[in-house]
Amino acid sequence: MPRATLTERTLDDPAYIPIWSRITPMGRPATVDDITNAALFLIAPASRHITGQSLVVDGGWTSVSPPPI
Repeated sequence: MPRATLTERTLDDPAYIPIWSRITPMGRPATVDDITNAALFLIAPASRHITGQSLVVDGGWTSVSPPPI
């Protein structure tokens, strides 16, 4: 489940990178390659015994984000 990710749409907003870089524990928003690499891991032989999981690709955002209202 990707979160803040740099895409053509988000790059149109000049505030997007500075804001998400400041509030994401990894210090930057995800790239399309970050999301692709996570998907490739799930189809790789190394992950053959992983079932029924949600893989959150968010640079640590869920560990520090406020709880939903």
